Amino acid sequence: MKKILMDITLTAITAFAWCNRTTAFKSGEYQDAQRNVKVCVYQAFGKNYTYAVASYGICPVSIEVCAN
Repeated sequence: MKKILMDITLTAITAFAWCNRTTAFKSGEYQDAQRNVKVCVYQAFGKNYTYAVASYGICPVSIEVCAN
């Protein structure tokens, strides 16, 4: 019984942890004065993704995202 529960738990964790990773490319950026950060905006497959860096930082050209 213990073995079956362990197998079910590992299967559930794997199913939820699975991620179709893809590269999103920078499409813009803006300053968020309230949080004092620069928000980098990326796009992949018609979806927007955001990534915050320090207000004086530089946004990466691309990032890896989960596109599930």
